[in-house]
Amino acid sequence: MSEPHVIARFAKNKREEVVISFDTFRGVELLDLRIYANFEDPTAAAKPTRKGISIKRGLLPELIAGLELAADAAKEGA
Repeated sequence: MSEPHVIARFAKNKREEVVISFDTFRGVELLDLRIYANFEDPTAAAKPTRKGISIKRGLLPELIAGLELAADAAKEGA
């Protein structure tokens, strides 16, 4: 696996953050949405956990469409 190219990150709570990045695994370009956390030493850099998903980069438009539907549903109170 190569070094991930971080696109965005935002806090999930006091000890965890969501990191969105592009990465390559066995020649396949991936979009990775992963929870990073640091439970042992709050002063150290957060590390990726097993919680998250990796999808082929080409599926990004479908993910965005799904998230837009979820955002619309949330606005409607669903």
